[in-house]
Amino acid sequence: MKCACFLHSQSLSLPFTRSFHEKLFATLESAIHQGYHHYFCGFDEEADCIFAQLVLSLKQKYSYILLEAYLPYYEERLFSSSIYRELIAQCDQITFTTASPDKNSRQRRDLNMLRRCGLAIVALEDGDGQDVSLKQALLDKSRFLELL
Repeated sequence: MKCACFLHSQSLSLPFTRSFHEKLFATLESAIHQGYHHYFCGFDEEADCIFAQLVLSLKQKYSYILLEAYLPYYEERLFSSSIYRELIAQCDQITFTTASPDKNSRQRRDLNMLRRCGLAIVALEDGDGQDVSLKQALLDKSRFLELL
């Protein structure tokens, strides 16, 4: 099964507009039509929750798609927040990349997601922090560096 993940810069903290939702929805639907049926979500920030919500809404139309929560480690905050708890409960699978937090946990999680997928959907702010663009990147696995 072809897999895709959602990534964004850590500084992505815009008010997420209807335009962002529409762009992300269209990008996801296009990826589904390209054969990407398994989606990884890191559940780090608000943008990740939007991604998860959109995948789950598309799952009503495309029942064969899967959403996997790809977490760096068990975080109590994720399970104490009702929105995170509800979204994670609807995931088809939950993966923890490490047993406990360390300074590289999130980077290790992102690298593991990238290793497993063939498509990255990336949200980037423009230079002024005014808009978010979405980029699709077909991944060349030979480009990845090992995290030491």
